[in-house]
Amino acid sequence: MKYLFFLLFLYTGIQKLTAQDKIEAQLYSTSLKDSVKYTLYFPEDWEGWDDASKHPVLYAINYGVITGDYLQAQVSYFRKRRLTMPNSLIVVIDASMKRMGYSYETGNLSAEGLHFVDFLKKELIPSIEKTHNTSTFRTYIGHSFSASFGNYLFLNEPELFKGYIMLAAEKIAEEKPPFHLSNYAKDYYNHQPTFYYAAVGQFDLQRRRNYAKEIQKETGSLDTSKFFFRYDSLSLADHGNILTLAIQFALEHTYQFYTPYSAKDEKDVVKDLQAIHARIDDIYGIEPEKNFTFYNPFAQEAIKNNDKAGLVEVLKYFESNRLKGWNLMQFGQYCLRLQLKEKAKYYLGLAIEKIRHEEMNSNLGPENLLSCYSDLAFGVYEKEPEKGWDYLLKGLTLYQTNNKYLLKDGKVYFDLGKFSAINNYHVKEGLQYLLTYVSDHADTSNLPSYQSRISNDVAYYYIAKNYLQLKQPKKAKPYLIKALALNKENKAADQLLKQIQ
Repeated sequence: MKYLFFLLFLYTGIQKLTAQDKIEAQLYSTSLKDSVKYTLYFPEDWEGWDDASKHPVLYAINYGVITGDYLQAQVSYFRKRRLTMPNSLIVVIDASMKRMGYSYETGNLSAEGLHFVDFLKKELIPSIEKTHNTSTFRTYIGHSFSASFGNYLFLNEPELFKGYIMLAAEKIAEEKPPFHLSNYAKDYYNHQPTFYYAAVGQFDLQRRRNYAKEIQKETGSLDTSKFFFRYDSLSLADHGNILTLAIQFALEHTYQFYTPYSAKDEKDVVKDLQAIHARIDDIYGIEPEKNFTFYNPFAQEAIKNNDKAGLVEVLKYFESNRLKGWNLMQFGQYCLRLQLKEKAKYYLGLAIEKIRHEEMNSNLGPENLLSCYSDLAFGVYEKEPEKGWDYLLKGLTLYQTNNKYLLKDGKVYFDLGKFSAINNYHVKEGLQYLLTYVSDHADTSNLPSYQSRISNDVAYYYIAKNYLQLKQPKKAKPYLIKALALNKENKAADQLLKQIQ
């Protein structure tokens, strides 16, 4: 047995090291005296089975409309949409109706079904938790017959799962199968956070909808601060498309407390973060992920309250080697908003190193690197023009390479000209950069929607300012007139024009 487990462990590790997104495996069951096949599915941003952080697990039986490929794709999609769902391992077990052994007549299991439950409890789940370092927050997903089997687990094995997603569970008569909570089950669910989601389609059989409502009624006496129930009768859904229409609602219900919001009017951002950490650990046995979805709300809260110390603590908490360059760049930008220049320099420096070494061949890596150089020049070294100018020149050198991921929008020329105008530094060069910008890059209509646009009236204003610093007011005046023609609200241009008239 030990040798078999070692082979499984080795096989699992080798498969994951080859960057596959799923692993087909099997485990011999001493209870069933047979091997049980199962497949593990990993979301796209899964960090690996040797990750120090823990992850919850979604367990399902390969029955009805349940497929692992679909569940994996949906979890990855929801996370890309920044829905607050944790990175979850998905385990889909091959099991026939006979192996589950559930009886519609009695609501009980056959001898083989009991052995299968024993296999889940004592063999498969402990193996998954040890090998993949998962948390003990486990959710069961079932459809039709496998949902009815899941209801047996809910009634008779309360400690096995903390989440239940039951899609169109089957019931053949009013008392078949019975659904009655024992005193032990009631006591357990009144004290342990548990999530139950039931869904039936509008066009499914009435008896299945009645069954879901019966479950809702039976569990209605449980403590709603510990037991969380939701029933959906989904419009346009039937027995075959119920998973597609229910999965988002089901996962949102199950992971409803995995969010960066405390629902408190807490003014101390550090206490707020501590409360969220404690809640997520208590319910899901995991930590908040160190990603944008979690860190941005806390950072914005600190900035809103002008809480410099709080922002420093928040960013320290969310620091991670897995953060991408743009995450670290954001950390620096947060610091600049509260004038934490040394911290901004630190994070922007980390971002630059991350991008230069790992992300120069990625979609936004080079653009983010340009942003880091600009943030350092204008935010950190705005009163040290030598250093600021050097960073902008680094940006120009990068811009003049053939990197295919760089937008040829000319912003580096604008930044150099603006910096020279603000600091009265390298004015002649700065003026030429601005003239190049308005000559070759002022048309921003073809830029992608996410790219910020520089108003041409601003460029004209800085050209005029540089001409004035070169004591050439006659050349400055036409550009100020152009700036005001484009934007009569440009007060800086208006004041400068009045000064030279």
